[in-house]
Amino acid sequence: MNRMRLHTALLAVGILVLFACVAVAQEYSLQEYMPQKIGSKWTVKSTGGRGENTLTISIDKTVDMGGTQVPLALTKSEDGTPRSGTLELVSADKYAIYGTMFGGRRGGGGGGELMTIPYNPTVEFPGALTIGQTVEKTTTMGSGDRQGTVPIKLQLAALEAVTVPKGTFEECLKVLYSTQFGERSMTRTIWYAKGVGAVKTERPAFREGDTPTVTELVDYTLPE
Repeated sequence: MNRMRLHTALLAVGILVLFACVAVAQEYSLQEYMPQKIGSKWTVKSTGGRGENTLTISIDKTVDMGGTQVPLALTKSEDGTPRSGTLELVSADKYAIYGTMFGGRRGGGGGGELMTIPYNPTVEFPGALTIGQTVEKTTTMGSGDRQGTVPIKLQLAALEAVTVPKGTFEECLKVLYSTQFGERSMTRTIWYAKGVGAVKTERPAFREGDTPTVTELVDYTLPE
């Protein structure tokens, strides 16, 4: 009888340990959720902020960033005017953010030209994260005498289903990007669908009185 009880107890403990190990070991590769091939294109609807707009985000080329060729994800208005860009490189080992690009809005004095703001040093996060994991890095950004140290925090908050104009995407990675500029903090939330990319983004209002901006996927094209 004692042997049977001992065997049953050991079996129960083994099952609990197995389930605990599976839960703890589950990592999600960001590379599988962030396609970066040349020729990738996403059409999105942006609402809030300054109104409703249809935007395109495309990766048409790479940019040399200190000897590394980094994909440029360029966001354009419906009339083709460049609005912003991100310089990020995702691999199995790391997710590296090299900088951002701003400027190109009509009336902003840019005439469609974007200004590159590199991150120094490059912000590097792990290439795979577990649910609830938070990683914080610090970099310097800006240009000329307008530079400052900026902490950037990345958190894989949850797995969630998301419904957007393109459809419903199950088990999306809900990723929070938090930055601190002086006394002002901002958190941007992005939902990534596996093999598709960002399907929804929420950004806080930039100016007091504005509404938050929500961007949702309408359509996308990815190369083979």
